[in-house]
Amino acid sequence: MLHVPSTLPPNCFEIFLKMQRKHTNESAESQLQLKIEEELHDAQRVQTYGQEEDLRLTLKIVMKRVTELV
Repeated sequence: MLHVPSTLPPNCFEIFLKMQRKHTNESAESQLQLKIEEELHDAQRVQTYGQEEDLRLTLKIVMKRVTELV
């Protein structure tokens, strides 16, 4: 016969919240990593084919991202 406890351990909700936060943080980190990879790809394309104005814009984007990471 299966025994199901009538009450949950006192820290059950805390454990659940920690798991949710960890999942949310991992999701946010993966989204940030994807965004950075896209920006790097764009910067490499501009370096190869871009004009002066494109280079300025790309440099501005890269500088903004580095500032956010610091």
